[in-house]
Amino acid sequence: MNTKHTSSVGAKLICCALMSPSLEGAGFQLAERSASGLGRAFSGEAAIADDASVIASNPAAMILLGGGWDYSISASYIRPSVDVSGVATAPASAGGVALSPAKDKSVIDQAVVPSVYLSKRLSDDWVAGLGVYTTYGLKTDYSDNFANLAATDHSELLSFNINPAVAWRMNDQFSFGGGIDFFYGEGTLNSAGPLALRLPPSPLPVGNFLNLEGDDWAVGFNVGLLWEVTDRTRIGVHYRSPIELNLEGHADVGGAFSVIGASLPTPVSVAPGRYDASLDVKLPDTVEVSLYHELSDTFAVHADVLWTNWSQFDSLAPQVQGTGADAFVNATSLTNEDWEDTFRYSIGATWKAREDLTLRAGLAYDESPVGDENRTLRIPDGDRFWVSLGFTYHLSESYNLDFGYTHIFADPNQIDANESFFTGEAEGDVDLVSIGLSGSF
Repeated sequence: MNTKHTSSVGAKLICCALMSPSLEGAGFQLAERSASGLGRAFSGEAAIADDASVIASNPAAMILLGGGWDYSISASYIRPSVDVSGVATAPASAGGVALSPAKDKSVIDQAVVPSVYLSKRLSDDWVAGLGVYTTYGLKTDYSDNFANLAATDHSELLSFNINPAVAWRMNDQFSFGGGIDFFYGEGTLNSAGPLALRLPPSPLPVGNFLNLEGDDWAVGFNVGLLWEVTDRTRIGVHYRSPIELNLEGHADVGGAFSVIGASLPTPVSVAPGRYDASLDVKLPDTVEVSLYHELSDTFAVHADVLWTNWSQFDSLAPQVQGTGADAFVNATSLTNEDWEDTFRYSIGATWKAREDLTLRAGLAYDESPVGDENRTLRIPDGDRFWVSLGFTYHLSESYNLDFGYTHIFADPNQIDANESFFTGEAEGDVDLVSIGLSGSF
């Protein structure tokens, strides 16, 4: 086994990504921050203030909330159905021979994403609020049989954001808002020893290759502008800053590194064990521009464009310390991602059907940051199309029942150019259901 082959193998095995793939939003982004927003495919997010969840979309729009206190509580159920099929292969340097069929079903786990918001009107011109929600996450988990063929096993990112915010009305047309993001992230990545490296002349033990775990707190900010062009037309702009995480924890190194190290022209020694580890991850900044227009007292249309700066997500480079061959382990662990910036486009409509019932609908097209040449088993991401429906039922002046449903369609995505031990495709779709309670008092 030559050195060039070893580095390629390690890069694909160890750190294709610490982030969990997700069909819900571009890359591993999550948009499920409210039931009302989900019901219109999050169109017009930065210009609509259905309830206090607008804290997450544009703090400036809190100025539109009508109560002394406003609140919103929701839980979104995410049900992905994503299957992977293909063949496990040896790397090109070993002939690229197909070894075995490799298939797995439901590789992205179901999840429930909660959110809580509360705002307080301080005066006619000032509103303060607090939101607790998430913007990134979910989990992928391959079966043991698949992991032992293709190396990819389990990866997970759990996160939440604590976001205090304030809004100020400058005049009849312009309001400004801003908030601080106290962001927590916790990541896990597991890799197994693939069949290709368990074949002679360098048999790799079955089981653990490398397990990484780490967490971190970070601080960012978000700012927004609301322009009330007329009584019936509003434009909102929202910017969210990047978040820089240094996930610190440990790495459990298996016997694979010892086998690989012994096979190099100049052997290195990497003893199996637990070592200190860290991984720097920069989550992207975003810009959202929204339009809301009332065609009548009961019917409104809205649209949205969201830009995400995914091009700064160019690589993942975990740092393991104390192995006795740190430079070798860390060079082997480097993975190039080379993602691209993305846009999400959405349109929708809101109809006040009765005094106690508001209906919503929306469509969205969500670009993927992952090109065919960079797609991996850990991030089998592709472009997706949303169809959304929802409603709010007004139970009383203080209580509203919010509901949103979205089905996400995604084309099959080829996986081969950026994988050492697998060639095939991922395909599937996602159902999202969100239920919430909102109101004012």
